[in-house]
Amino acid sequence: MTAAFQPGDIPADFQLSLLSSPQIESPIILRPYQQTIKDEVYNQLNQGIHRILVYSPTGSGKTATFCSMIADFLASRHRVLLLMHREFLIEQTVKTLRRFGVPTEAIGIIKAGYSENRDRPLQLAGIQSLSRRQHPQNIDIVIGDEAHTICWYSEYKKLLNSLNNSIQIGFTASPWRLKPHKQYFGEWFDTIVKGPTIQELMSLGFLARVRYFGKGGLVDLTQLDTDSTGDFKTLQMEQKFLDAGICEAVRQRILELCLCRTGVIFNSGVKQSKQQTELLNEAGIFTKHIDAHTPINERRRMFQELEKGEIRCISSVGCLTEGFDCQSIGYVVLARATQSQALYYQVAGRGLRTCPGKENCLLLDFGGNVKRFGFLTKSPSITLEPTPPPNVKEMLKTCPDCGSEVWIFEQVCPECGYEFTVKKSETDEFEAAFGEMFDPETLQFVKYARSQRKARYTKKQNPEQLWATFKSKFPGQLLFGEWIYGAVFGGEDTPTNRRDFIEYLDKFAPTQDKNSQLYIAWMRHHLQLEFGVPGRENRHQEKLTKGKQDWEWWEILQINPAANWQSIKANYTELTRLYHPESTSLDEATAEEMMNRLNWALEVAKLHSEGQLELFDKIEKAEVYVDSKKEVIFDNLGLPWAVKGRQKGKIQLKRFDQFLEISEVDDIPYKFHWGTIEDIIEALKNCQNHEQKVFFIRKISPEVFSWAWRCLNSDAPKGLAKS
Repeated sequence: MTAAFQPGDIPADFQLSLLSSPQIESPIILRPYQQTIKDEVYNQLNQGIHRILVYSPTGSGKTATFCSMIADFLASRHRVLLLMHREFLIEQTVKTLRRFGVPTEAIGIIKAGYSENRDRPLQLAGIQSLSRRQHPQNIDIVIGDEAHTICWYSEYKKLLNSLNNSIQIGFTASPWRLKPHKQYFGEWFDTIVKGPTIQELMSLGFLARVRYFGKGGLVDLTQLDTDSTGDFKTLQMEQKFLDAGICEAVRQRILELCLCRTGVIFNSGVKQSKQQTELLNEAGIFTKHIDAHTPINERRRMFQELEKGEIRCISSVGCLTEGFDCQSIGYVVLARATQSQALYYQVAGRGLRTCPGKENCLLLDFGGNVKRFGFLTKSPSITLEPTPPPNVKEMLKTCPDCGSEVWIFEQVCPECGYEFTVKKSETDEFEAAFGEMFDPETLQFVKYARSQRKARYTKKQNPEQLWATFKSKFPGQLLFGEWIYGAVFGGEDTPTNRRDFIEYLDKFAPTQDKNSQLYIAWMRHHLQLEFGVPGRENRHQEKLTKGKQDWEWWEILQINPAANWQSIKANYTELTRLYHPESTSLDEATAEEMMNRLNWALEVAKLHSEGQLELFDKIEKAEVYVDSKKEVIFDNLGLPWAVKGRQKGKIQLKRFDQFLEISEVDDIPYKFHWGTIEDIIEALKNCQNHEQKVFFIRKISPEVFSWAWRCLNSDAPKGLAKS
């Protein structure tokens, strides 16, 4: 090891050029799992193992872990070289080092644009810069950040040869290569220290949970070629995605699912990203584009604006894969495909960090990546050994006509033209449209909630108790209304199903006054949970008062709407003869359609004769506002925002640390709406702490709040009557 480091030997007037302020943030205290990683690394070193790879997932704080280790090494008077490959990673690391007590005077930087001082015990170097400079000498420990990239720079091998007695420690959140049979970590390391998995960190509350949404059917990825690295060719992929209308599809889904979140989009090329940025800005979602040519200072400014909510989205091309630590990210869009498992974990993991008010992160996948690599909570294979390439025989199938061997992906035999039958799985139809995908843990939540919802209907038990039961079984996990959509009737919105459901709900309604706002709002809330919210594409159902051709029921049945039930049945029987297979002159498809319309009209007519149709119409059309002072407004995901001010047609909103300004004319009621009782009910079901519950007390009448809260919990906030 080198001679003892003496801080007094360093010139006192030295100022590290990247530090804009001498202010030092509060010290960092390692989390238990970070300390465990450190202890295991030191244990390996004490056993004489000097080439160590450390795996710590995205968002787990690996920078803090290795900065803490560097502080220890410097305190032990060792000289350390920290290798990185992006300039902003150096800046972030210097700030973190200072929080672990490493003085500015101990740090030297070997990179273009910085003054070098190689006498300092810690050298931060850009791996590219070392190819044009003399390698630092007398280094005891080499630490490589983003080891999955650093180790395969040609300069890295040269550096290790010049420092052949140094300890080598690599850190990575994505320990995979595109060609693992040729490039494997055993070339550089002798052991792996594994941190906790993403699943474990989510369970501990250190990472945000993810809801997955996928799109299939727009781009045929089998037509894409791969480049020398093994990934899809970017120009070809970009054109395919543009031709398929991915940019418009992304905009549509962001408007439906992510309107009040901040997010990032990963595109396949610059043209796609710029088009995406333009479309989102036209839709009122303030978005900025970033690519490899965006100056570093402009990038910093964008990241700060996104963190503060001043912009809502960044559309990027390969610039946010590493070192981008915006905690408030609420959605990540994969508007590209990749064959790289490392890249998938890097980009998908950008939204895993937690912050106040962040319930989860949405992952919108338009490139089939989740299907290709699995959910982020899947335990990945991590090894030092080479992974053999796929067996060629496993990649072939035999044509039944000519006997030729063809690739398993080919649907037509190139020799004889035989068309292979494509077997569709049960999920193909689902994946052809944009919908939520469930990892094993979330699927457990969903199955439980749906089975309980249906069981309560079958056993005629109170539907509201589901939330308290779910909360008791899965503490801390929210029950999203979308999860129980169609749980009772499978989403079949027919007049008869609605009638049966209303009869069931009526017994448990908070009041039997069917004309009261409370009854109507409560009933509509549960009807929408079962049959969907009118106007949403994936939930839209026909209104009960209109037929499929927008005809009234009595027009279809050719009868006076005041006729009695016996007359209605007689007309129905007479009309069915016109469409019977043995007597109709219509083709089969048309006759079947006419019969379906007749059956629908008869169901509605029965409701009319029973006096329920008027109630149905009232429930569907009523607007039940509860916040006369307009102090709270809801976005299209049902999340409440506090109104902080109004000025010249603009409304200033706040939700936790997020601020937003909307237009009274352009955004209401299209993107936001004033709260109804059903909004309050749904919001209360998702309240996570006492402060959130109390927030609503001032917004609605104590009677409504007391009833809603009593339905959901037994621990009403102090001072609230349980009437």
